[in-house]
This record gives sequence, structure tokens and C-alpha cells, in this order.
Amino acid sequence: MFSIVWNNSKGGLLMGRKWKKFIIFCFCGFFFSQSLFGTGYLVPEQGASNMSTGNAGAAVGMDASANWFNPAALIHLKGTQTSIGFTYIYTDPEYKGKNSNFTSFDPDYRDAIVPHTYISHRIHKLLAVGLGITTPFGLESNWGLDWQGQRINTNTFLRTTIINPNLAFTLPESLVKRMAGIRLSFGIGLDIGFGRFILGRRIDQSGVGNPVDGNLKIIGGGKFDPIDFDKDILALGFNTGLLVEWKNFSLGVSYRNKMGYHVDHSKAADADFMNIDPLLQAAGIVDQKVNTRLFTPSIVMIGLMYRWKKFEFIFDAWWTDWSVFNTLHLDFQGSAPDSTIEEHWHSSWAFRGGVRYYLKGAPLLKYKPVSEAAQDLKCEQCGKPVSSTDTKCPNCGAEFESPISSPGAGVQRLVIPQDQIYCAFGLYYDNTPIPDSTVSPTLPDSDRYGFSFGVGFKKGNFGADLGVLFLFSDDRYKNNLHGASSPPSVNDPFTANGKYTVWGFLIGFTIHFRI
Repeated sequence: MFSIVWNNSKGGLLMGRKWKKFIIFCFCGFFFSQSLFGTGYLVPEQGASNMSTGNAGAAVGMDASANWFNPAALIHLKGTQTSIGFTYIYTDPEYKGKNSNFTSFDPDYRDAIVPHTYISHRIHKLLAVGLGITTPFGLESNWGLDWQGQRINTNTFLRTTIINPNLAFTLPESLVKRMAGIRLSFGIGLDIGFGRFILGRRIDQSGVGNPVDGNLKIIGGGKFDPIDFDKDILALGFNTGLLVEWKNFSLGVSYRNKMGYHVDHSKAADADFMNIDPLLQAAGIVDQKVNTRLFTPSIVMIGLMYRWKKFEFIFDAWWTDWSVFNTLHLDFQGSAPDSTIEEHWHSSWAFRGGVRYYLKGAPLLKYKPVSEAAQDLKCEQCGKPVSSTDTKCPNCGAEFESPISSPGAGVQRLVIPQDQIYCAFGLYYDNTPIPDSTVSPTLPDSDRYGFSFGVGFKKGNFGADLGVLFLFSDDRYKNNLHGASSPPSVNDPFTANGKYTVWGFLIGFTIHFRI
């Protein structure tokens, strides 16, 4: 008989009666690797128009990407609208060892394409529906098989695809009048998640006299794109949204709850052990199933927008509850030992903001006293007379909401031109959720900041947006025992202690159609 015990502070497998050395079997942080999307493994880039303003969009309803940012804003999208696009992500990580015991390393960079698809349909001026298909959590990395942290992580792939039907509704005009022109809109949706992952690392076999490391790969989920309903890991959640509008101000609040991906039973992951020493195979280190659970965090988005002439000023604050990743339990269904890994992530804040300037076709809100509103009204786009009940200019086709009358507020008219051209600029800052005690090369995350810019246009029923975002991060220093052999030491090369840096850029592109 033998016993195998996980020791998180020292790392590895302790094989008691028969073996006197530690056999490193580090799964700590195994689901997460070098990511440049946002802190943690969140991918906030879910639409090119909002990407150009630092991914701020909780108070903005420019297009059908409101399905992700705030479903309440779907109420402003007339007819049937479709938005299809992607974000290309390039990362360049680097590792520098803490002293001469460590070898600096530049891993193979990984680029990725993250798609997004949205549909919206306004059933009535008070009711709209929408559908979003996004990949809000995911990452991909490749440190390679021959580097000092190979026993912690060699490669990782993680992707969650969310199918998100939404319903939006707003208050009738009679209530808006009584509320001095304040309009409230609400949204609610169902999140149906499908997850998959591939995790790789090497295994120390020196404890049984074998100087060559073995290999381990854990595979969960399906292999067929975009979704394998039979194999992908299912999770359910919900989202809600609120949009408050008054004059030129908008306040948006959006919430997405955490989702739990249960990797068990028919959806259990495959643990494939390769090049394993016969003595370890006899001890149970062979191919087998693995059960675990992976949670994606709750997110609260709070946004503000102010329109002034041809400008829109936009600001978001996002709170992400990364504390759901406190521990990770791996339940092997064969003879390999179960493991509980301590991570202790904490919640974090991100701040995003930007300015959008319309070179042509800025949305306008006009207010007139009731006495003036009774007079002939003119289209803000072409200047020709329109009726107070018109929602579309009979001359140029510009669209606008029905007038709102209330004591002291007069008449409000929102004009959305058919033809628009804009440019935008944004900044953001994202705080890391990972403490020093558990940081590892699987995700050497740090505080991140960057800037973005973009352009977009709309011509009749067609439009397109292009956004570019540059991302930088503070240097992250690892100086803990994760990955250490026995006796544990922070100078053990296999801990991969040292400095981690990363930068990258992202390009987002979205096209829009209206039927």
C-alpha cells in the first residue's frame, strides 16, 4: 500500500511508505494561464463600438451588443437588427528568472479570435427581445514543454460560449410624463453556458529514479465548433439590466450572476498520462476520469453617459466577484489522489471610459416649452417640418422617438440620423484579483491598463465599427513555493519564481444589419 498526499505550500505528491521523495503533481491554477483579455479570465471585448471607448457600454445602446452590456438598452433598437463580429487578440508574455538559478524565457505567443453575434427585435415601442452569442470567459497559452515552470503549466485552453436570450421593456408615455421626463427601461435574460478546456503540464518522476518528466493532459468538453451539445459542460445563469434616462443623461446598471460548470458524470474530463514510469503506473498514475467544478464570477456593470452637442462622454465601473475561485477540487475517478488547491482570489474593480465624437449624424435630444412644442416642429437632420406624432421624418428618413410632454419638461425628441460617422477614444484600468501567495505562471496576472480608439459609420440599414485597444500590465513578481520540490525553497528553479511581464493589442470589428 502507499499514500499520496497533496501539499499546496510545498507542491507535489508525497508517496509515503515506498518513496521518500516528492513527486510534483501540481494542478494549482490549472484552469488559467497567461491571459490578456482582462484580469482573471474575463474577456470584456464583446463589441467593437464599445471597445473603442475602453469597453464602457452599460449606459449605451448603439447596437445589438446591448444584449451583453445592458439588455435594457435593447428597447431603443428599432426593427430587427443583427450585429456580427470578432476580436483579434495578440499577446506577448515574458519571464525573467529572479537570479542565476533561473533561466529567463520568452514563450510562444498565442493569438486568438473571439467572436460575437447579436440579434435584437422590437416587438412594440414598449417591448423588445434579443439574443446574444458570446465568449465572455476564455484564454489560451503555450509555455512549451521545456521551461522551468513546465511542472506547473505547459499549455492551457479555456473557452465558455454563452447563449443569452433577453427581454427588454420600458414604461409607457403616461408614466414618463408623471416622472418629469425620466424614462426607466428594464431587461432580463437567461444565460446558457457551454464550456471546454485543455490543460497540460509535466510530471516530476525523479522520485522513482527516472530523470525524464512525464506528461499530463486533461481534456474537458467537446471538439466540434462552435458548440458540442453532447460533450461541452453545461451551466445556467441569468442577467438583468436597468437604464435610466433624463434629458442628456443616461445611467445603466447591469448584473450577471455566477455560473457553475460541473465537470462530472457523463461530462467528466479525461486525464491522459503519457510517458509515465512503470512504477508510477503501478501506483495508479494512469489514464482516468476527473471530476471538478469551475465557476465564472458575478459581474456588476455601472455606466454613465452624457450627450453634449456632437460628443458622448461615457464611463463604466465594473465589479467582478472573483472570490468564487477560492479553491479548486480535483476528484480523480481512478487511483490517482484527489487534490484541493487553494487560490483565494478576491473581488476586483475595473474602470473604463471614453469619448465618442460624431463627425456626422450625432444623436440629438431637443427640449421645448409646451407652448413652443405646439408650434410646427422641424426635423433635426434636414430641417423640414414634421408632425409631433412622427417617429420617422417623411423627407430624409431620420428616426426619432415620439415626443414626451410633462410639466416643466416640455417636449423631448430623440433624433437618430440614418447616416452617421464617428470616432472615439477610451482609457481603462483593471485591478488583478490574484494575491501574491497564489500567483503562478499559469496566470501571472497583474494590474492592467491601456487605451483604445476606433471609428464607425452607419449608412441606412448597414453599419460597421472598428476598435483597437493596446494593453499593458504592471510587472508581476512571483516569489512563493508553488512548484517547489523537496525540501521546498523559493530558489528552486522549478518554482519559476521571477518577474512576469506582458503586453498586447486587440482589434475588434463588428458589422450591423437592419431588416
